[in-house]
Amino acid sequence: MFDGFIGSRLKIKRAYKHVSEIASLLQSLSETNFYDLTVEKDANSGENFLRANIKEGIPADEYAPILGDALHNLRSALDFIYYETVFLCGGTPTKWTRFPIRDTREELVSHLDSALKAKQISILVRSLVLDVVKPYKTGNIALWTLDDWNITDKHELLVPVFKLVIVNQVGFEDEQHRALAGLRDQFFFGESGVALLEGATGMNINVKHKGHAAIDILIARDILKKIQPVVPTLRGFAEEVTKVVNVFVEALGL
Repeated sequence: MFDGFIGSRLKIKRAYKHVSEIASLLQSLSETNFYDLTVEKDANSGENFLRANIKEGIPADEYAPILGDALHNLRSALDFIYYETVFLCGGTPTKWTRFPIRDTREELVSHLDSALKAKQISILVRSLVLDVVKPYKTGNIALWTLDDWNITDKHELLVPVFKLVIVNQVGFEDEQHRALAGLRDQFFFGESGVALLEGATGMNINVKHKGHAAIDILIARDILKKIQPVVPTLRGFAEEVTKVVNVFVEALGL
């Protein structure tokens, strides 16, 4: 009796463990002295800004292999689906049988039509992949990005970039080292790593207590023209691959 893609589900489960491991490492890192905060004053406007500086020495290479393992497990989960589906369609899988993810819909159509002609898949499976899953860049960006990251990691480590997300309970002092009250103590940092110190225009202040920070790791891929946070992105990949498993199970009546 067919197992309902149990192999794919086990791969997804393992990927979630890798993501949890990354999240745990980040939590442990957030409890260390890994960052500094400095106040910068605009000479023209008198506005004060808080700059977050992450210290050197964070072991990025410790995270990269775990990230790669998560990607490989999720990509393998998709390949398991397609490999087993070829069997279900009466075809014969080969060592090149992989779940098709392409840059464009046209490229995907070409691949699926070839597989259909070779009797590797059925018309139902062709429609399922092309019109429901849509594994091409403008159809399903999550699957396309998963494939892109996975291919990259096969040739070079996807070394993450660390970035402060939020800092709480920051304390400030004046030139005489007297604590300042009334300034906000929670700051969100964007890609610039700088946040405006509201209500502090014209003041000469310094950081007295740098508070407690949460950190995230990002992956920069020029092809996407943006930077993506790793943990929520990997979880999104896992959720999308799980959806694909469920779609195939339901459509094939398994």
